Parts: sequence; C-alpha cells; structure tokens
Amino acid sequence: MVFCGRPSKACQRCRERKLRCDLRIPSCGQCNRALAKCHGYRDTRQIQIRNESQVVRMKALQKVTPSPIPSRIRALPLSLEAQARDMFFRFYVNGFSTTWSFLRPFYHPTYAPLHLSMSIDCVSLAFVSLGGCADEAALVPAREKYASALRMTNKALQNKNSASNDVTILVSALLLDLFEKMTNTRHRGSNSWTSHIDGALGLVRLRGIDKFQTPEAVRILVRLSTNLLISCIAIDHRIPDELQELRDHASTHLNVDDPKWRVTDLSVQYANLRGDIRTGAIPSDKIIARTLELDAKYAAIRATMPPSWQYTTALAPQSSPHIYNRTYFPYLDRHITQTWNVTRFTRILLNELILAHCSASSPLADQAIEVIQTIVFDICAAAPQYIDCAHAASHLLPESQNPPWPPGTGIPAQDGSPHTHCPSQKMSAYTLIFPLFVAAQSRYSPPGVRSWIAKQMRWMDVHFGIRIGGTVAALLEKEGDVEVGAWTVYAMLGSYAFAA
Repeated sequence: MVFCGRPSKACQRCRERKLRCDLRIPSCGQCNRALAKCHGYRDTRQIQIRNESQVVRMKALQKVTPSPIPSRIRALPLSLEAQARDMFFRFYVNGFSTTWSFLRPFYHPTYAPLHLSMSIDCVSLAFVSLGGCADEAALVPAREKYASALRMTNKALQNKNSASNDVTILVSALLLDLFEKMTNTRHRGSNSWTSHIDGALGLVRLRGIDKFQTPEAVRILVRLSTNLLISCIAIDHRIPDELQELRDHASTHLNVDDPKWRVTDLSVQYANLRGDIRTGAIPSDKIIARTLELDAKYAAIRATMPPSWQYTTALAPQSSPHIYNRTYFPYLDRHITQTWNVTRFTRILLNELILAHCSASSPLADQAIEVIQTIVFDICAAAPQYIDCAHAASHLLPESQNPPWPPGTGIPAQDGSPHTHCPSQKMSAYTLIFPLFVAAQSRYSPPGVRSWIAKQMRWMDVHFGIRIGGTVAALLEKEGDVEVGAWTVYAMLGSYAFAA
C-alpha cells in the first residue's frame, strides 16, 4: 500500500482544474465566478486507501527503461489561440499598454471564468492580426470567439448578483469593446459604437463606484474612462457625467500631476468642444474664442512637462529617407512620444477649426497656419527614433542585427542589412500612423511633407509588415485634399487599441 498524501476536500470542479477551493457554503468562490454548479465537498474520512503497488511498479520500470517520446509529440506546435494569447500578454498587457495590467492574473484560461477567457481569446487573436503582427487569417477565429464571448457575457449578466459583484463581467465588456475598435466592426455613427462601454458604465453604476478601491479596481476605472473618452471624441459627442465621476474617483488614488493625466484632462475638454459645436450649443461667434482658449492650454503644457519628458533636437550625420530635413527628436520612451503626439495632432485639428471659422485675411489665420506648420515638423521629427533603422532607431535592434557601417565612415548604411522587428517595435511604429496622417492631410502643411509621410507609410508596410500603412499611403498619394476625415482613419486603423 502507498500513501498518496492527504486527500483534498475541494469540490470536483476545483480538483479537476487544480484550483484553490475556498470551501464556502453553499458554493465555492471559483464556481460562483464561473457561474458553474458546485457539487459540494468530499468527506475525506470516507476515502479508502488505494492499492497503488502496480502503479509504483510501473513507475520503477519506466525509470529503468524509459520509453522514447516520438519527435512529432515532443514538437507539437502551440495552437493559434495559445500563441495569440501569449503575444497579447507579453507584448501588450505586460509591455505596450500598462493600463491593461489588471488582466495579468487571468493569463491562464483556468484562472478566468469562461466569459472572460473567451473575451481575452477574441482580443488576442484580433491583436495579432492588427498591424502585421500575424496572419490576417487570425480574424476568422477571432470573430468566432467574439460571438461566443458575447453570448457567455450576456448569460452572466442575467444573474443580477453576479453582474453587481463579479468584476470579471465588467472586464469582459471592456475587452469586447476593444475587439470592436481593433477590428473596426461597428460604424462610428451608430449607437452600437459605444454599446459595450455603455454596458460597462451600467455595471459600475450597479456595483457602486465606491467599491473600486484596490489598485487593480482603480486601473479598471481608468481604462473604462479612457475607452469612453476616445469613443466620444471619435463621434463628436460630449462626455457623459459618469466619465468625470470616474476620473474624480480615480484621482484620489493616482498622481494627478502625471503628464498623461493632465493631457487626458485637456482631451475631455476637447471632446466637449467638438460635441458642443456639433449640437450648436456654442454660438458660431464664440467658437473661435473657445478653440483659442483650449489651444492655449495645450500650448502651455509644454512648459510644465517634467525634465524626463523633455526632448532635445538631434541632427543625423547624413541624410536618410526616414528623417525629415535630417532632424529628429529622441525621447526617453514610446509612452512619452505618444503623449507629446496627442497634444500635437489635437492642436493641428484645433487650429484647422480656427481657420474654418475665421477670415483668410485675419491675423488669426496667419497665426494658426504658423502653429500648424511648426507642429507638423515636430510630428515628423518624432518618427525617426522608431522607423529609421539605419541611424535613429538602430538602438532598438539586437546587436547581431545592427545595420553595417560603411568602412571608414563611422556612419550606418542608409537602409542597413536585412533584419526583423519584434511586435513591440512594430507597435511603436504603428502609433505614429495617426499623428503622421493628421500632419499630412492638413492643407496647411509645408510643401513636401505629405509626400514624405506617404513614403514613411509605405516603409511601414514593406519593412515592418504593417499592412494598414500601405492603405494610408494610398490615401495620401491621391491628388487634392484627402477625402477621408481624420477620425474616420483613426477608427479604420484600430488606433483605439494603442491609446496608452
């Protein structure tokens, strides 16, 4: 006889999935979260000692004469779903977008209820298909998973107790919204554009905002407020009162002096300005004054950025097709670059709004054009650090892949040797597409800028494998004004997914 250790009292479902069972009465927490029936707990006193002699004998024989494992079994490839999930957590949750860090405990499917696991799967598959990170064929199973996730989440919502107490349902709603924005599934003009966000707000209302006190819970509220804000900007709607309530609550737990937080506050004002203009809430003769006031706030934020957020101007040692006028701005990291670019493309759109409402002979028009042209240059100077592999971005490549330097020059070759880019590098390049497009589509951009930016879009397509870059390049290469609006392109890009 062999003693196999103290038997577990856990319920059947927790034992099968090797989960920690809390033995609650009448149903354990794991089963409650998964909306599964809990079959109760074992009486360990009634469990008989088993005769394991034969098992021990077989184990001993295996140690003496181990059986070879066929190579085809040793090298079983991971499924596309498993690969996508791993990439999503490695490069997005843990790397690119730290505001989704509350997903980390649910990396393994067994640690998440079915509705949440399905939601993670559909977003993971959509993520790897976005920006050339993987084959677009991933979109087919992604949409299938989305349908299953939507069905399971709606089923979970039918239980009012779970809807108000199980935060994973709220997280599922955020993920379903992210999926639709990544894949540009819903038309921006329809009410369905904000349907999942509206549902998430309803869950917060049902649960009570005062219940969100832990760091993870606060991050969920911040993510919800970011999703809601971007959705409102993209469809010219004022933000609902709940968004300000979310931010007010989160501000008691966060550093409100953080530049990203302050820029987001200005984005809230920008959303309300667009919404008020669309509905006529601002008289036409007040639009310029309101716009100038907000533009001044964006301009002032530059002087209040902390030293680590400031940047210098670098001059390339030689001309490069990926550095405009041989000048670029090196930044500490991608998040800082992205925040700066948010202020820049917003200011371009604000000053275009001023030009649309003032006389061409007005001094305000000259001032607005000067602001636009200066900012266009700044956006162009933000790109080389991430796309000019021969010089400005060479530090992002592994040493074995660094482009060769021509003998005796001490200068990298213009395009360098063949090399590859990891998903995080591709995502860094992807975040440049929208600000570059805003700069290129402005009719007030300096001559040659639109052509240069179109070439960078082609470069992202060909070199980085970001296929949407080719689509945007085609828009810019057409003669005349760009017929597609900035926020239409924003939705088309799935840029919503890359809002830090």
